[in-house]
Amino acid sequence: MNHVATTTKHPNTPPGLRRGLVPITCLPRLLACLKTATTAIRYAPGVAALLICLYGCNPAPGNGTPNVQASDTAAYFNLNRFFNQEITRLQNSKTGLQKTAALNQESETKTLKEVNWQKELSAFTASDINKPAWKGKYTADTTRQNGFTTVTYTATDHALRTRLVQLNFKNGSNSPVSVAITNQTNNFVYQTNENLHYQTTAGYNIKASQKVILMQPETFAITAGFVNQPQPVGTH
Repeated sequence: MNHVATTTKHPNTPPGLRRGLVPITCLPRLLACLKTATTAIRYAPGVAALLICLYGCNPAPGNGTPNVQASDTAAYFNLNRFFNQEITRLQNSKTGLQKTAALNQESETKTLKEVNWQKELSAFTASDINKPAWKGKYTADTTRQNGFTTVTYTATDHALRTRLVQLNFKNGSNSPVSVAITNQTNNFVYQTNENLHYQTTAGYNIKASQKVILMQPETFAITAGFVNQPQPVGTH
C-alpha cells in the first residue's frame, strides 16, 4: 500500500501557530495525524511513509513566513532571494541529486535526474528570518578568518522557531558559500530540533529529531549531493 504525505499551507496562520504553539483547536487534527502515521509505519515502513510522523503533524512550517522574496530593505540577510537564485542556477545547469533519507535505523538512497528545487530547498526558504515583527529579535555577529567572513544571526526571543542562521562568505563576495540554520520548537505536544546545512558547490544535509506526546522519539536525516548532468550533444 502506498501512502503519500501532503502538506497544506495556510496563508492566514494564527499567531499561536507562528510561535510554534499548538492551539486547542488543532489537537483533534494532530491526534488524527498521529494515528495515520502509526498506520503508515505498520503497513509501509519505508522512509517515505515514516516522514509523515516527522513532518506531517507540524501545523506550520518555518516561522510562518510565506515563501516569497523579501524586499531590499530587509533587516537581515535575504535568505529567500539567495535560495531563489540558487534554485534558478541549479535548474539552468540541470543539476541532479543523489539523496539519502534515513529515519532511525532505516534509510533509502535515490538518484534524481529531474529535481523540483523549489520543493527540495523549501526547508531553507521557510527559515528566512526577515519579517517586520522580528526586526530587532536577532543579534548579528561578524568574524573574519582565513579569507572568509562569517555572519551569525542569533534569536533573542525563545518563541522564534529559527534560532540561528550562520552565513559563510569568501572575503569580497556578497553571496555565501554555505548556510547553516538551527530550528527549535518546544511545546506541550511536541519538541523538535532541526539542523540544516547548505553548500553551494556540494549539496545540503538536514538532521532532525522530534518527540511527539505518546510516541517514541524519532531521528531523521537527509544527505543530498549535487550530481552534474551531462549536456545533450550539440549544446556545448
